[in-house]
Amino acid sequence: MTEKPRNVCTCGSPKLMVYSCSGASNVGQLANDIAINIVESGRGSMGCLVGLGALVSTMVQNAKAANNILVIDGCAVKCGRKTLEHAGLTDFDNVVITDMGVKKTYDLKGDRGRVSDLTNKVIAKIAWVKPLTIRDGSTEEDPGCCGGKV
Repeated sequence: MTEKPRNVCTCGSPKLMVYSCSGASNVGQLANDIAINIVESGRGSMGCLVGLGALVSTMVQNAKAANNILVIDGCAVKCGRKTLEHAGLTDFDNVVITDMGVKKTYDLKGDRGRVSDLTNKVIAKIAWVKPLTIRDGSTEEDPGCCGGKV
């Protein structure tokens, strides 16, 4: 996962697109729960990983238009990462839940008590992504990003 800050101006494109595994394991379900938490925190929008895998043109275009992409994979198989690569995307951050000390099982409800802690760990890894804020009062001389309408 890269740690470099990128273009943080939204200018009509999502600041961050989040794609997650939701596979048939505890870590797949955790990945999806974490992605939802990140989106609900105001840091970005959730994209459809299956749509990318199916090469649905509008979904691929939306992903390519995003300023930043985060893929949350459940395990070392990295199906999410492979799906983005299949769709022609190469510049994204990737987090793997099993790399955070969670053992993969096939209990779909297991480890749900860890969602909050794991969400915080993922957010710390992508600390350059801040919650969206609305600017007001910009001037013509210094309109800022997107003319001050972010």
